[in-house]
Amino acid sequence: MTEYSENVFGSPRSYLVAVDSSLDTTASDYLSTAEFTSGELSALLRQYDGSEPSGKPSEWLGTPSYSKSGTVLNLNIGGTEYTGQQLRSALSLRSAAFDVVYENSKFVFTVRGYGHAVGMSQYGANCLAAQGYDYTQILSHYYPTAELTTTE
Repeated sequence: MTEYSENVFGSPRSYLVAVDSSLDTTASDYLSTAEFTSGELSALLRQYDGSEPSGKPSEWLGTPSYSKSGTVLNLNIGGTEYTGQQLRSALSLRSAAFDVVYENSKFVFTVRGYGHAVGMSQYGANCLAAQGYDYTQILSHYYPTAELTTTE
């Protein structure tokens, strides 16, 4: 799924709504992983916002909340609440659609997709075009509430 604009940019836009983007899962690099030791994760978070995770690393991870599209809305790490977009930025993750576990003394992020997920997926649009969709059908798919018009 693409994402609602308010979950990424903070405010709703009637034309930026969540729509099916399941073709993205066929991209060769759809899944990626990022691993961090507790020291690496702590340093990146401190660099991002000055916070320092507290407690044992095995207890740092809270339970993430997810949007209907599968992106992380909020996740507490070591006593500090982050949005998925903040963690994407702080940790240089490919997207905010991720799961994270602590195993073998590392934090392992399994990331789905690439980008902020709002609006048209370039990969998905290309797949639709390859299936014979024209540009009006592709735009209507990704922006179902928008009215397509021509200008002169």
